[in-house]
Amino acid sequence: MSFYRASFRKLPMATEYQKKEAVLRIGQVIEISGRRIFVRVDKNKNVSDLLFDGQILRNVSVNGYIEIRKGFLTLIGKVEGERIDEVGTVDNAAVAHFDKNRRVLTIALVGFINRDGQFQGGTRELPLIGNEAFLVTEVDPEIRTRGVVGEEAVPY
Repeated sequence: MSFYRASFRKLPMATEYQKKEAVLRIGQVIEISGRRIFVRVDKNKNVSDLLFDGQILRNVSVNGYIEIRKGFLTLIGKVEGERIDEVGTVDNAAVAHFDKNRRVLTIALVGFINRDGQFQGGTRELPLIGNEAFLVTEVDPEIRTRGVVGEEAVPY
């Protein structure tokens, strides 16, 4: 009897970390071609602004920055373009349906976060297909204040 009671206990609520991850995750890497990375944006992130902790965050867009997590390494990329892939699916009635909300971002890697937690320009590694991509928020000031790409500082 005690085994069954233990299995029906309420699960703990999501932690703050899990909530942050759910809001800031924008998609996953679907293709790597040379130094160009292609990220498919999740369907629920096809909006211009996001609400997080009472703040309005600008969603990912061209000339914005994203972070791609490859294990313990965080790669930083700049969004250079976006397109919509019209992938057709066929259901049982043999009618083709098109999902026109499959946004695909073109990303150029600009740097990574080193072991000290500071942004460092340059390409150290490339991501793997399936790695998750996240928004870069105002909480991550290293990327904007210490990041140098070539001769110019990384802007807001």
